[in-house]
Amino acid sequence: MLLLLPAGCGKKAPPAAPEPRPLTAVADLKAVFDKGQVRLTWTHRPDNQYANDYVVLRAQKGLSQAECKDCPRVFQKVGTIPIPGSVRQKLQVLEFTQNLAAGFSYTFSVRPIHGSGAQGPDSNFVTFEVPDAGDGTEDGHE
Repeated sequence: MLLLLPAGCGKKAPPAAPEPRPLTAVADLKAVFDKGQVRLTWTHRPDNQYANDYVVLRAQKGLSQAECKDCPRVFQKVGTIPIPGSVRQKLQVLEFTQNLAAGFSYTFSVRPIHGSGAQGPDSNFVTFEVPDAGDGTEDGHE
């Protein structure tokens, strides 16, 4: 009679956390700039019901800086919008406002954040310029 025993030391591996549910990118980020303040809006959708928050990211460049088409945009976190548990499975328009300095070009994006801390993909980008006060050309656009 031949008895086969599995090879190994008999130790169990530590439990692995379950993989977080995938999050989807926001596709409808919009920005309106008025009187020194930007107002971002986007829609939280039920397919992102596992998102606990949205992080707001911003890149900025001085308007007087030379254009560099091959340089990457450097984004910094400028805010976090929490999603109450009672609305995670519903359509809801979310909003973020921030005062901005003149003389810069700004690019914004939002990203869903899973309860585990895993980040979802970037939203569409919105970019606009805030000219110096003497220009008289303050326009916000997507």
